[in-house]
Amino acid sequence: PLSTAQNLKEYVNWINNNLEKEYGSMGIFLSGIFGLLDEKNSQIHLISTGSPPVIIQTNDFEILPLKNSVALGVVPFASFSVETFSTTQWKRMLFFTDGVYEIQTPEKEMLSVEGFIAILSSLEKDKKFSLSNLYNRIAKEYSYHFEDDVSILMLEKKEWTNWNGRVLHEK
Repeated sequence: PLSTAQNLKEYVNWINNNLEKEYGSMGIFLSGIFGLLDEKNSQIHLISTGSPPVIIQTNDFEILPLKNSVALGVVPFASFSVETFSTTQWKRMLFFTDGVYEIQTPEKEMLSVEGFIAILSSLEKDKKFSLSNLYNRIAKEYSYHFEDDVSILMLEKKEWTNWNGRVLHEK
């Protein structure tokens, strides 16, 4: 069962080795984010395999990009590292496809991951952050020249309160 960071790493290694063994000669690979939420210890364990970095925004608005590893099925016995973050210290996580930042202006200037983070930070600073504002700002500044798929998934922590505003639980 997937119950620890070590189990998660072993699972990802197993997928990588089997995918490379069965389909490596055909050039088939898999990119993605693998995660395990450990509610008991208030932690989340993540492994990024060939996909854009996950952006973790802390309660203090520090942005922590998740390190990336090679895509699954490309390198036999590749080494994948698990990154662990406290769930008590984050406000939101953003998962996104490379089409979000591999967008070019008509002058052929590319946004980049750093540019994406700068836009995110600017919206947060102006207290205007939402997924729609993030997408619209990128699209407008880059003249809607998306050439690849664009997907953004956000996980955001919210407090559950009762009728008089008392915090019941934070998820």
